[in-house]
Parts: sequence; C-alpha cells; structure tokens
Amino acid sequence: MLDLADIPGVTFYSLQRDHDLFDVSFTDLRHKMKTWEDTARVLAGLDLVITSDTSVAHCSAALGIETWIIVPILPYYPWALPGNCTSWYDSVKLYRQSTYGNWDAPFEQIKKDLQDKINNAP
Repeated sequence: MLDLADIPGVTFYSLQRDHDLFDVSFTDLRHKMKTWEDTARVLAGLDLVITSDTSVAHCSAALGIETWIIVPILPYYPWALPGNCTSWYDSVKLYRQSTYGNWDAPFEQIKKDLQDKINNAP
C-alpha cells in the first residue's frame, strides 16, 4: 500500500486508530476520531476510502462514499460472492486477494485504478 503514496496529486490520510504510523507519509487522523460521529465527519471529507474490511469500510460505504475494500482470499460473508461489487453497498469496489499471503495483485490494481481516477478527474 505504501507504493500508492508515490502517486502525484494524491494526499493520503490514515484512519488507523490503534497503531502508530512509522515511515509512512500519510497524515494521521486518529486523534480526530473519538466517536463514530467524529469518524463519519472525517470520512465525509474524503473523496475515496481505501481500506481493508473494517468497521470504517462499512461506515464509509453506508455514507455512500466511494470505498475500495481489499478482501482476503477467504472473505467475510458480505464479500463472499464473486466479482468486484457487493449487493450491500453501491459505493463499494472490492479488490480480491487471489493467492493466500500475496497482496501484490490487489494493490497493483488499486494503483492502476487510482491513477486512472486521477487522470480522468475533471
């Protein structure tokens, strides 16, 4: 995921609450998220949320924010159906791990899609 930070024109924010960021060029927002209301307010200010399957993913998606979720090879049941969409949220795109322990392919696709999104922005 750290390779994404090299994409010009993008600012990354960390919503990780329980761990310190080391050697990462993301802006840490955890101190702004003390309640779910705070978290929703932070999410509402973002153009896109890229996350693993966490409560933040569900909150972001429920708010209708474009949310890209990285899904392991053995997914949680909302992401169990094949494909990159889910019937749970219209704003979600799934990036699936295809080989256990290997996250290269999902992150390569995310990087490509993010670059395409930037290039096609108005």
